[in-house]
Amino acid sequence: KVRSRRFSLVKAKEILLWLQNQETEVESYVVLDDLTLHDERISSHQVKTDGRLGLTEEDVKMAEKILGETEEKRDCSKSGKRNGFLIRRSMSRKSFSPEKAG
Repeated sequence: KVRSRRFSLVKAKEILLWLQNQETEVESYVVLDDLTLHDERISSHQVKTDGRLGLTEEDVKMAEKILGETEEKRDCSKSGKRNGFLIRRSMSRKSFSPEKAG
C-alpha cells in the first residue's frame, strides 16, 4: 500500500509537470488510470478504471463529462481540434509518454 501510494504521487507529479510544460495552455484534461492518484489537483480530472475490465462505456462517459465533451465536440472533423490529452503508460510503469489528442 505504501509503495502504491508513493508511486501514485510520483505519477501525479509527472502529469502536472507535463501539463505545465506545454507550449499552449491545456484547456481541459482527463487522466484514465486503474491506480488512484493521490493528489487533489488531479483527483477531479481522474477516471479510475478497473484494471481487470479495462476501459468501460461508463468510464468514457465520465471522461467526456470531465472534458465537457458533447456529441458535436466529439466529431473532431467539425472543429479540427479537441480538448484534453492522452497519456500512454509504458509497460514498465516507470514513465509515461504523453501525446496530444486529436
